[in-house]
Amino acid sequence: MKQLFITLIALFLIVGCGPSDLEKIQEITSDAHHKGKITKIDDRVLVQELIANYYPTPVVVSLLVSNKTEILDANDNKIDFSELRKGQLVEVWVDGWRESDPLKAGALKIKLIQ
Repeated sequence: MKQLFITLIALFLIVGCGPSDLEKIQEITSDAHHKGKITKIDDRVLVQELIANYYPTPVVVSLLVSNKTEILDANDNKIDFSELRKGQLVEVWVDGWRESDPLKAGALKIKLIQ
């Protein structure tokens, strides 16, 4: 019974990201450091990678957004921080990583995928 429960939890975690999100991310061929979904917005933006890029497995990145951070929509138009929403798919470029859990980085650029 315990093994069935663990298997079901693992299945829910795998399916939790709909295939459409993953397909959208896989279609993007850019030099972004991270590609994923916004999971939280407050004074920082929390992004869950959908595809591992620099680490062996996808990571969660806590982004510090400053007035120097370039924020773009999918058509490369500048948008305001207030237009970012939980659930949006994004590409992110950072100024370096600070090892912690979650990983922390300064955001150079955030670009919406959808």
